[in-house]
Amino acid sequence: MPGKYVVGTAKWIGRFHQAWPYPEEVIFIHRAKVRWNILKTNKGGDAAITKILEERYGKKIAGIKKHALQALALVITHLECCHAKVE
Repeated sequence: MPGKYVVGTAKWIGRFHQAWPYPEEVIFIHRAKVRWNILKTNKGGDAAITKILEERYGKKIAGIKKHALQALALVITHLECCHAKVE
């Protein structure tokens, strides 16, 4: 049985997907893809992703909370994999 956080996350992903006016445009990006895009390996976790983002963007991301940095990594992955490169 999955934990309450997994169930809660799945619930909210579904609700956001349902509420989006163009659900066919929704792109689901798995954590492994974010890890591969940022780290170039499937090994490593949040701390490794944070370190790479700090190296890449320096003071621009100073003060951003840990959970927000993981969301930023997701956005960067989406932009780099689906759109033009992020500067």
